[in-house]
Amino acid sequence: METVNRKKILVIEDDEDTLLILQGIMETMGYNVSLASHGLKGIEMANQLLPDLILLDIMLPTMSGWEVCRRLKRDPKTRKIPIIFLTALDQTEDRVLGISLSAHSYITKPFHREELKKAIDEVFSREKSRE
Repeated sequence: METVNRKKILVIEDDEDTLLILQGIMETMGYNVSLASHGLKGIEMANQLLPDLILLDIMLPTMSGWEVCRRLKRDPKTRKIPIIFLTALDQTEDRVLGISLSAHSYITKPFHREELKKAIDEVFSREKSRE
């Protein structure tokens, strides 16, 4: 039986309904999906799994997505993992902060499946062009 090397995506999101929606979307796109419901668990899972991409909410229990991103980008083991912020925060200053923290993209909720797919495709096509 042939094994397929599927990309791993870690979703860090505290809303259970959103987690399940994202899991379904990512799995139908063919990705392996792992879920974390708060920031500390997300950091722990990122270090264990070394996913190919992280979808990160900002308003999380235990620590904000901003802080999760800062910690992941400071850690040599996780600093190169692309991050897409997926959040209800839609102010310009929030978007600017997200990009200044080295996020690859910033998508506001409610999001559209196609917008999310495009952002993920762009991350993976950038990585492929660097190989």
